[in-house]
Amino acid sequence: MVIFAVMLALTAFAAPKDKKSDLLKLRNGKSLEVIVLDLGNDSVHYRLPSLQKKYTIARDEVARVEYGDGTIVSLDKKGGVSGATSVAWRELPITRDPKDVEGLISVEKIDVTLTTGSNMLRTKSADLEASAFLQLQQQAFEKGATIILIKSTQFKTVYGEPPAIHIVGESFRSVTKRNGKR
Repeated sequence: MVIFAVMLALTAFAAPKDKKSDLLKLRNGKSLEVIVLDLGNDSVHYRLPSLQKKYTIARDEVARVEYGDGTIVSLDKKGGVSGATSVAWRELPITRDPKDVEGLISVEKIDVTLTTGSNMLRTKSADLEASAFLQLQQQAFEKGATIILIKSTQFKTVYGEPPAIHIVGESFRSVTKRNGKR
């Protein structure tokens, strides 16, 4: 327990990090900011962001591992994986400037039409656009894109009909040469 308290204290004074750190959510309600090295069969191997020393904690003491890339792995009381999700797609950049995609290769054209459920519902255009952007990000991420260029946005508000938005975009990724270098 003393080692755990020392590790927890060290995480508060961690030096700035280049890599996004991970988060261990423990069953006792505490959290540790770490770099997960391995999610082993019986334990989680990690290090603190500011130190190179490796630590180990039993998997049954960990409720959830939140990786820096947005992936979340939930563990049951016995340490088994009870679920895994990834929200890395939420960080996919969206731009309206064609200069941002110069030199990149087109993955595919994507478009989303989103309508509110009711014409009585007062939905702000910004909220509708934000929801449509989430759908664009999910679609582009699934295809391996690294950025989305918005080509057109149309808001439709016809009397008696629910508000809608139609966004047309194109997803892009970097060009990789044959030798693996960019």
